[in-house]
Amino acid sequence: RVPESERLNPLTSVAIPEGVDDASTRRFLLEKYGLEIGGGLGPMKGNTWRIGLMGSGSTMRNVTLCLAGLGDALNRP
Repeated sequence: RVPESERLNPLTSVAIPEGVDDASTRRFLLEKYGLEIGGGLGPMKGNTWRIGLMGSGSTMRNVTLCLAGLGDALNRP
């Protein structure tokens, strides 16, 4: 658990579901949706995505696009 004083509220960490490939999913999101999300760092590498929700990225349109893109990416064969 990250101490409250060290949290970055506009950054959302998402656990990568078991069996989902981190790099190929992020590449799919970038190529198909123009969405760039960060991979985890240190011990969270390969098991966490970092999604920024600040500025224009926090508009309803962009949040909806991100959720739709993730849904599409996670439902690929």
